[in-house]
Amino acid sequence: MSEKDILVFAEHKGQSIIDVTYEIISKICEVKNKDDKVGILLLGSAVDDNYIERLFRCGANTLLHYNDKLLNEYDLDRHSYVITEFIHHNKPGVLLFAATDIGMELAPKVAARLKTGLTAHITDLYFDENHNLVQQVPGFGGNLLVNIICPDKRPQLITFKPGVFEIKENRNNPKNVVSLSPPSFIPQNRIKLINSYVITESDQNEEEIFKKDIIISGGWGMKNCGDFELINKLAEKLNTAVCGTRPAYDEGWIPENRVIGQSGINVAPKIFISIGASGAMHYTTGFSGAKKIIAINKDKNAPIFEYCDLGIVADIEVFLSKLAAGMK
Repeated sequence: MSEKDILVFAEHKGQSIIDVTYEIISKICEVKNKDDKVGILLLGSAVDDNYIERLFRCGANTLLHYNDKLLNEYDLDRHSYVITEFIHHNKPGVLLFAATDIGMELAPKVAARLKTGLTAHITDLYFDENHNLVQQVPGFGGNLLVNIICPDKRPQLITFKPGVFEIKENRNNPKNVVSLSPPSFIPQNRIKLINSYVITESDQNEEEIFKKDIIISGGWGMKNCGDFELINKLAEKLNTAVCGTRPAYDEGWIPENRVIGQSGINVAPKIFISIGASGAMHYTTGFSGAKKIIAINKDKNAPIFEYCDLGIVADIEVFLSKLAAGMK
């Protein structure tokens, strides 16, 4: 590898590579220079071949695979050591992680070992003329977007929140797998696995939200309606998920894992319906990848109307009641 090459850490759960890995590959292949190569770093022997083949459909050039069962279960010390050793010997210019529980622990550990910079939770990126990766993140409370570069240190480390970018399986790259042997020394696991559990239905539902074609999100403006009852009824008719703003969570109308925006999750459905939210930037960055945005608000000057594809100025309670009645 060289400083122009890009490396993506493939995070997996058991036999499955998680979707955000494919989102990262799709996005970086969209913005990279023509001659840049995209390598995927996979640790462990558990992943099914179908998930590996999907990496190449999204644009990967090479899979760099530590095919060792010792690395099947995530361990911070082991994974960070193996990744760091790989970087020292191969020197890619960019290293990308998912901003999951694992990625948010692993990426800063690797960055510290490599003495390089890390940008977290980006919303967009592109390469400048010096091959610096320009990373865009919301700043100053979400009121503006900030461009960050790391001109002096390599690799440039970045984490991507799930749901920001679209998975695009529109490439037909040949399957090129390089098997790697783990370093002769791997740190001992300091944490003993006592038990494991099967993913429950509620856990699966948390992931299903990213697959919904339509998502409804409510904001502080629902206060005049009492709560989210009208939104929940609409979501039931549309068979979709309900999310909301941080103030909606503070009111207890939604769980914390359904908060949209800079301090919550990012989603990219075909249709995003925002109801009773003014449209601050720290909120709108959470659905910037949506194909179509519909906004409903009683304030005709709300910033959300500058951002949406279809804006409706109306009394929310009256509008939603009539809409629900018309859908019977």
